[in-house]
Amino acid sequence: MERINQEQIESLLAVAAGDVSYQSEYSKTTACIAGGRWVRKVQAWKYRDEVLEAERRAVYVKPEVPTIAAGPRSQPYAGPFPRGKHSHRCKGCEARNGQGAVACYRAKCTRPQLTATCSWCASYYGGAA
Repeated sequence: MERINQEQIESLLAVAAGDVSYQSEYSKTTACIAGGRWVRKVQAWKYRDEVLEAERRAVYVKPEVPTIAAGPRSQPYAGPFPRGKHSHRCKGCEARNGQGAVACYRAKCTRPQLTATCSWCASYYGGAA
């Protein structure tokens, strides 16, 4: 990119249609033009970050919380204690990164063995645990 002086910048912006990036005397700049007049001038790296963020938001698809079927494994444990060897499986972890069941060594645990999300997945799915 070649550096241009202020008069050249003004003449460039007078005939430009759309957003124009140029190397001024001080830094790389992008002039945002609407209706033949520049609306604002912003540093080129900030403009690039704004465009990338807008593209990211446009393609973002909110993840859906996994659902589980009702059954004995998805109900809180109501049997005798000590509970014995058991594990907990989160459908959220399974869907996101293929993790399997996590062993639980608590004798008095009443949590169900199958859950939709765990505390690790709650923030990913929007706080629903």
